[in-house]
Amino acid sequence: MAKRNRDITQGFGLWMAGIALLAGACTATDALDDGTDGEVICFRPPALTRAAVENVADMARFSVWAWHEDAVPSGSETVRTPVFADDDATATAITRTDGQWTYEGGYRYWQPGQTYDFHAFYPETADLAGQVPGAAACYANDGTLSVTGFSVASRADLMAASATGLPGDAPQAVKFTFRHLLSRVSFAGSIDPSTLALLPDFTAEVTDVRLYGLPASGNYAAIGTAEAPDYGWTATGDRTTEDAPLYVSKASVTLPTDGASSTVLDDCFIFPGEVGTAAVFAVTYRTSADGSTFTEHTQQIHLDALLRQWEPGKHYRYSFTIMDSDHILFGTPTANAWDEAAGGIIVVE
Repeated sequence: MAKRNRDITQGFGLWMAGIALLAGACTATDALDDGTDGEVICFRPPALTRAAVENVADMARFSVWAWHEDAVPSGSETVRTPVFADDDATATAITRTDGQWTYEGGYRYWQPGQTYDFHAFYPETADLAGQVPGAAACYANDGTLSVTGFSVASRADLMAASATGLPGDAPQAVKFTFRHLLSRVSFAGSIDPSTLALLPDFTAEVTDVRLYGLPASGNYAAIGTAEAPDYGWTATGDRTTEDAPLYVSKASVTLPTDGASSTVLDDCFIFPGEVGTAAVFAVTYRTSADGSTFTEHTQQIHLDALLRQWEPGKHYRYSFTIMDSDHILFGTPTANAWDEAAGGIIVVE
């Protein structure tokens, strides 16, 4: 009796913080060329993407590379064969079609006696090139992920995942746990409560904020989870300057007069690693004690004075407090994963 081959993508379930968006039981049976049959599972996609991926609902599609290898006698050369493409470099897009996860080129099937490695990257490679002209991402068949020509100024969130050593004799759901490759920072300001108590009419308006002294472009190369100090990244090009900052906002933000804070700069992706003495956050603001006379101030803070290391997958929230005198107090930044309740990982299964 012919062996029964199974679709290698038994199902993709997507969840964050334990809340599953499970693959549908859209099961069918396909006749294969050799006369055997195989099980086919359809896939259900999440919603549209946005810059910072908080959970699976923010993912629309991603790229996959996969290889299988035959069991060979000890000492023999291992041959790794692409699963989805005719060459090692070409990725397959896992994307939404009529409400289901699909990929082009027909279904692929588990082959007994072979071992499978799957590697995923987000955003899908064509989307990456659209967001960051000149950027490219690719896995080698040994699992090395390379990202070249990338600029964090694009505000594109990068994630990677691998599922390796899966036996073709025991078909199973291909489970991806995506990890963020970049760090993320944001800045929020507030008015000092003691100032508001002494000066009930005190106001503060932020008019310009900028982050500079950091590299904008870089390349990535690593197998699996890269470690400190650079987490797989190598900066390219010069550091940004005050006149040509990495991030800038000239939007006017009037800070609340009840002591609450307002975000003045958000979704700033940066390369993880040592903060460095050149990293600066500068803020220009104007204050008034009576609502009619305004004084403009500019303050700069070297961020390494507050924190020495940025880690991938963490969101660093910096806060500052404006007082009636000509200075700002910066607090120690808080560091949380993208989704604080789930440890910053996104599981695709």
